[in-house]
Amino acid sequence: MKQFIRFTMIAALAVTMMACGNGKLNVEDLKKAEKTLFNEDMTANTEAVPGVVDMFCQYVNENPEAEDAPEWLFKALEIAVGYLEPQKAIEIEEQLYKQYPNYDKTPVGMFMLGTMVYEDKLGELGKAKMLYEKLIAEYPDSEFAPVAEQAIINLGKTPEEIIREFEEKNIIDSIPAI
Repeated sequence: MKQFIRFTMIAALAVTMMACGNGKLNVEDLKKAEKTLFNEDMTANTEAVPGVVDMFCQYVNENPEAEDAPEWLFKALEIAVGYLEPQKAIEIEEQLYKQYPNYDKTPVGMFMLGTMVYEDKLGELGKAKMLYEKLIAEYPDSEFAPVAEQAIINLGKTPEEIIREFEEKNIIDSIPAI
């Protein structure tokens, strides 16, 4: 039954894409596609992910001047970081940086790529460091610049090592309880 539901969702997505008249996607198409990312039980529908990410990117490529284009590209990046091959996330982040350097979430995308792709998925600490340094240099006023500075300091350290350093500096005691 789940297979049938997934097939139906994917087929509906394909029909939606073909029904776009001139082949250009619109925001309603993207919103419908976005809904297919979750199953009825709110678990991720990983089978829909590649198609949805491609649709978001296609929309941006067709409408690069649209006011909402950077937001859809950022959404594609968030999904790609979590569910797709690292190279796809890298490509999307590079496009976000090149096309929309002044978009307020561009530094966030850079940081996500550094931590979740270069550090966690690929183990490429040198590339993560270069990306953090670029973020700090180009977005010094971003709320992610100090976070990137701390990420550089903690590169390659285990969570236990980081906690131990905090304890040694009495930082943990000064953090308010939640």
